[in-house]
Amino acid sequence: MRVIHYNANGVEFSGREFQYDAHHAHMIHELRSRGHEVLSLDPASVLGRFGSPGEYEEVTLKAVKAFQGEGGCDMFFATAVDHSFRADTARASSAMGSPTVNLNMDDLSHPYRVREVCSGFDLVVTTEPSNMHMIRNYGARKVVYAPFAANPIMFAPRPAT
Repeated sequence: MRVIHYNANGVEFSGREFQYDAHHAHMIHELRSRGHEVLSLDPASVLGRFGSPGEYEEVTLKAVKAFQGEGGCDMFFATAVDHSFRADTARASSAMGSPTVNLNMDDLSHPYRVREVCSGFDLVVTTEPSNMHMIRNYGARKVVYAPFAANPIMFAPRPAT
């Protein structure tokens, strides 16, 4: 599977194996460990500075087109929030043949950061079941609950000492 992973972190985090976001350790690492190709896309690092959602959209759609041209894209996977992403970016990626998924690493305040972007994704995944109703009300087409779990490759059980 070929996946574009969108995460607008910023230039201070580029080049680190695991940035401050837990999904890198729990999902992206596991996908790569299982042989999937994951293109990490941080538009702030591409620009060399923080930018607007419009600038990030331009960088993102250019990367999606290029990845599609190099063998296709099976999924556009994002951890997108309103201040760095537009719902239209997800719609455009989906129209190019890349199903779009947004992961909400939820706490009870997270839905307030994704009011606009939810409606653009084919699927929104939430780790907090009590947020599902709110996310649906924002126009999300499909919402699923998936409990957050640890990457078994990275966090394998060890004998107690």
